[in-house]
Amino acid sequence: MSLAKEINKRAKHKIKCFLQVNVSGEGSKHGIALEDVDQFIDDLKKYDKIEIVGLMTMAPLTDDEAYIRSLFKQLRLKKEEIQRLN
Repeated sequence: MSLAKEINKRAKHKIKCFLQVNVSGEGSKHGIALEDVDQFIDDLKKYDKIEIVGLMTMAPLTDDEAYIRSLFKQLRLKKEEIQRLN
């Protein structure tokens, strides 16, 4: 949230951002935990120069395509939920 505060302070116009979500929960990946996304987006509403335009994630390095698909599906479902609520 400190980065968002700094961006909002320095921005001359609205900055469009993607929110990185750590869907897999891997320690080597960055981003907000899937279960924390709703609260994080709600907290960002106080910054008028930041606009979340989408969610992104980095899939783990694995050959398990079904697992990778399930992670991206979770992210898509979260995006759809956010769109319904906002």
